[in-house]
Amino acid sequence: MNGAAELWKLAFGDSDEFINNYLDFAAAGDCFYALQVNGKVVSFLNLIPLSYSLNGKSFKGLYLFGVATDPAFRGEGFSRKLLRDSLTGCEADFVVTVPASESLFGFYGLQGFTTVVSRSYETIRSGDKYPDRKTMLHWLPADFFQLCSLYRATSGDRFQWTDNYLHLIADEYEWMLFRIDDTDYFCIFQIADKQITIQDSNAPVEWLLLAFREKGYADSEIRMATFGDDRSGEPFYAISFLNDALKDIFTGRSVLNMAMDS
Repeated sequence: MNGAAELWKLAFGDSDEFINNYLDFAAAGDCFYALQVNGKVVSFLNLIPLSYSLNGKSFKGLYLFGVATDPAFRGEGFSRKLLRDSLTGCEADFVVTVPASESLFGFYGLQGFTTVVSRSYETIRSGDKYPDRKTMLHWLPADFFQLCSLYRATSGDRFQWTDNYLHLIADEYEWMLFRIDDTDYFCIFQIADKQITIQDSNAPVEWLLLAFREKGYADSEIRMATFGDDRSGEPFYAISFLNDALKDIFTGRSVLNMAMDS
């Protein structure tokens, strides 16, 4: 669409390669919604298909992502209109989003996003101490989509992204995935300035420490993202239920289980 790539660049500053790859991905998946003025895109949002698994049952969901409006057209209610129109008649059970700033939780609250999960980071290693273990661990090279299958099979009750979307985002933001030896343990992480940030893993801390030591990251600080229902960390997920039955299922159930393992 005319002006879509330019507006994305202005709003998010992503690389041209990512923008073009994403817009191709979005067009193929029919998940890009835009409002045009005089043939030019002035506002858009994206609704990425995902699912939520609970007790063997899968619920259809959407991830609200990449919401932007041209500065010259802000204040006109375009984002609200796009969100309302794109969700009208959809078959999803829920919509989840990760607002870019804490101030946006108020905006999404007005649109029916009422549940918040907070995120904080816990340092799991500093200094040069490791637990003792006779057997050294090794990372096995694995195809990305094989790792996605492992992630899906072992992740329990949580959001599950499509493989293609995981691949796209992981490639742009330099997410790394590995599997430890012949176990079902996986880890998704990023490295920046000698700091390792673990975004998701089902491995015990001892195994993670040993695995990172094996790869030569002895001098790196390692921190792990943790999630909670309180506001002790930074606000992270905002969720809107479109299916009253699904909402009833989670009445009295910790919303933390919607983001992480039970």
